[in-house]
Amino acid sequence: MVTQQKHTPGPWAVGGHPGDKSGTDWREVLAPSQFGPAYVCQALKEDARLIAAAPDLLAACEVALRNAESRLYILPLGAPDIDRQALHAEAALYRAAIAKARA
Repeated sequence: MVTQQKHTPGPWAVGGHPGDKSGTDWREVLAPSQFGPAYVCQALKEDARLIAAAPDLLAACEVALRNAESRLYILPLGAPDIDRQALHAEAALYRAAIAKARA
C-alpha cells in the first residue's frame, strides 16, 4: 500500500543558529526545494536533529513494517506462539509510529 506523502519531502537538515532565544541554543530545520533550502521549523539543537531525521525515520518504519508483516506469513505452521506474538507486537509498534507521523 503506497500512501501519498503529505509532509515536506526529505532529506531534512539542521541549519545554522537563527538567533538567541533566551540564551538557549536554537537551530533551523531545513528541507530541499527547487529554490534552495526551505525552512521547516525552528527548535532546540537536540530536538532539531530528531526533527530533521523524521522523514528518514518514517521511511525506515514503513520498510520495517513490511518486513515484519512478511515474516508473519512465512512462519512455519508449528512455530511457537511467542514468535507470532512478538511479530504482531513489532508490527503494531511500527503501525503506531507511522500513524502518529501521518496524523
